[in-house]
Amino acid sequence: MSSKDWLRFNDDSRAKSNREKYITKNGGEFINSGRGWEWVASVSKPKPAVVSAKPKPSSSKKKKSRRTKKESE
Repeated sequence: MSSKDWLRFNDDSRAKSNREKYITKNGGEFINSGRGWEWVASVSKPKPAVVSAKPKPSSSKKKKSRRTKKESE
């Protein structure tokens, strides 16, 4: 009996696309054996791109007090 993944990678109209997406996500490669394409984890998983987050600029303005002069005296 075939597994769900084997059917996706071998017996599907989008098999090539499914294999490419799987390699992008998990690394490795597919080798065509006599029974179909088999995934081999010979290549390390691709590292995600490092994105540096820019710090938010701090607000240097002082907020005005809602109190009136009469209330504060």
